[in-house]
Amino acid sequence: DRATMFSPSSWWGAVQGGSPSGSGTSELRQRAGQQIPRRASADATSQDEAAAAAAAPGGRASSKSPPAPQSPGSPRAQAAERPRSMWAPQSPKHELHRKAPANQLAGQHGEVRARAGSAGPCVWEERCGPKRVALIQAGEEHGRAVRTAPTKGATVGKATRSTLYDLFVPEGYPNSVRDGYMQFQAFDSLQALCSYLRGVLSTRAILEGLGVGHRSASALAATTQWVYRDGVGMFGGLIFAWNNAPYFDLNVKRWRLFADVAVDLALTLELASPLLCANATELCFTGAVCTANVLKAACGVAAGATRAVITVHFARNGNTADVQAKEGSQETAVNLLGMIMGLWLAEFVERHQAWVWLVFVFLTALHLIANYFAVQSLRLVTINLPRLNVLLSRVRNSTNPNLNVASVNAEESILFDRGLCIEIGCALPGKEVSGNEQINGMVLDKLRRGPCARIQPRKGDESFMQLALRADATARDILATIYDEAVPKPRRWEPETFVDALASAGWRVDSNLGLRDHKVRYARTRDE
Repeated sequence: DRATMFSPSSWWGAVQGGSPSGSGTSELRQRAGQQIPRRASADATSQDEAAAAAAAPGGRASSKSPPAPQSPGSPRAQAAERPRSMWAPQSPKHELHRKAPANQLAGQHGEVRARAGSAGPCVWEERCGPKRVALIQAGEEHGRAVRTAPTKGATVGKATRSTLYDLFVPEGYPNSVRDGYMQFQAFDSLQALCSYLRGVLSTRAILEGLGVGHRSASALAATTQWVYRDGVGMFGGLIFAWNNAPYFDLNVKRWRLFADVAVDLALTLELASPLLCANATELCFTGAVCTANVLKAACGVAAGATRAVITVHFARNGNTADVQAKEGSQETAVNLLGMIMGLWLAEFVERHQAWVWLVFVFLTALHLIANYFAVQSLRLVTINLPRLNVLLSRVRNSTNPNLNVASVNAEESILFDRGLCIEIGCALPGKEVSGNEQINGMVLDKLRRGPCARIQPRKGDESFMQLALRADATARDILATIYDEAVPKPRRWEPETFVDALASAGWRVDSNLGLRDHKVRYARTRDE
């Protein structure tokens, strides 16, 4: 009967190939597909059972009286008469992964999205990040659910992949990082492997230049040269960071490539130092290795600064520490692989001296290509000068410009600047040139009305834009002023609307801009 068909035990019996009432799975599925008013049918069944028990010979009437009939206009009666689908979502807020319905589990492995609270028997997957922890079989009634571990025999590959994800990928991947993470990490790991293998070749050359293997070599002389090399490199790194630290945020991709080119030059100089100084004095070799170490120090400063920016960019949910930790794990794994390959490479070049430079040139070319594709895969959401020029060019040349983050990053010029040269926080010109007083008066008048003002450019130099800023100027104000000055009328958007369009496209418009800032601000102290 209907009450038996919709009981939890009948559902699980149908899954296992039969039902307590003897009806087959197809009949049960056909009845389950109908929209039946559950409460009304249950009340009717209870009344029929009570009447049958009272009319049976020798039977006794049930001690429980049937429920009182509801008035036709009551809310409960209306709810009972309203048809309700078994698979209709009940909660629009919380989503879970659910497998196919219990009476369709055989031969199905695809997942469907269902909402918590859905009626009907089903199998839920309990997940912790990308890992499936358990299966929960839930009956039609919410009071019955069986939790079981997933089958081990069929999930060896998934378990291995899950372990690798836990070891090398941030928790919650891919939802916990921004787009392009895996592509960037793949190219970054490849260039790190090339650097490690070339480091094996350059270290061999340095040790040869220090006299390892020669009877005339002195341990004290080798130690002294090594100390000179490290000391000069540290001092060079300090000077480099002092001069260039404010500019690393302006163009992360370009400084990343600079770091890789610097380490390429350093390794090349180390490898060539025994050849360059073969017939020269010991001072020549010391100067060569010290210069190479200065380049390595510059690479370390630039690479470390840009890596911090890239890590913050990829940490979508504020999980910067997790992203950085997994980056360290990936680098360790690459170094271990490079160590194994480096041992074989060292033995190979010892037997085949003529192959040293050929292998080095190949690894250097592969290193540069991998680094270029790595920075090209970055889809940074911050606005710097190259990306701002691409945005302004699209707004000027199109009635429906594409402000998409990925598209603009793909068109960004990494090696050379094109378009406007923009500087912010500039000081007003002095009195040395005639007419500067009038220019200053115009700029200050603009600053009374708004937070930013353009300093009048020299004649014929429209590609150079300098902005004077008030003390309360924000990044949105700067973007609006640049748009107002760079895009002539008629135009699609007003300045404030343009900034809102950038924010809607995914750009970060409320943070510091990647523009050269002279740090000069103006504030009114009194009115005269």
